Amino acid sequence: MTRSTFPNRSRNTVGGPLRIAVTGHRLDKLGGVDIPLLQARLREVLSAIDAALREMRGPATAAVDRCVLVSALAEGADRLVVDAAPADWPVAALLPMPRDIYRRDFLAPGESTSPSAEAFDAYLAQAASVTELPMLAGEAAAEGRIGQYAALGHVLAGDSDCIVTIWDGSPPRGPGGTGYVLLEASALGHPIVWIDPRGDCPAREIRSFTGSDLASPESGLLDAAALSALLRGAVEA
Repeated sequence: MTRSTFPNRSRNTVGGPLRIAVTGHRLDKLGGVDIPLLQARLREVLSAIDAALREMRGPATAAVDRCVLVSALAEGADRLVVDAAPADWPVAALLPMPRDIYRRDFLAPGESTSPSAEAFDAYLAQAASVTELPMLAGEAAAEGRIGQYAALGHVLAGDSDCIVTIWDGSPPRGPGGTGYVLLEASALGHPIVWIDPRGDCPAREIRSFTGSDLASPESGLLDAAALSALLRGAVEA
């Protein structure tokens, strides 16, 4: 595992691995969602992405040369996508702050450990690389550390070639929320694969938003042909 303090690249270089970033809701916003069904849908979508990349890059191409999965490893979407990804996909952990501080987000007051914090440790240990964003001035004591998550969203959108999102269509609760990341990624022209956790909706491609309006994204169903075209556009961008 390699460790860095700030991303040192932006997007896919020609022939390099596609950087697929994860954004989505934490567990507290996934209440009432059928998690096993969502996991099955994620596995289906990510397996289809892997198959399309194998076809484009050649079936003998190693996973590390096909793609890198970028995740902040928070509870909810970040971990669900990592768990559902093909086993040979390398994971690049992109943390919103130094790991020791971030780990406290998975602890209740007074706790030194918890199942969620221990899971976070395990995901980190398995990651191919770890990038920790530096603390911004005043953020260490700020409630919720909103500035850190806004910075994470900015880097996540700018440092990816394609976004996979678990999003219920709701507007962001503030900077750094899922909707915030999607708006920025869309403005940058990044392909967005959308899995709506409500019900059994098929995966869709978000093509654009009208200004800053998240209510009615222009989207289309992602069948095999559409997914291949979306990924080819990301690879060739």
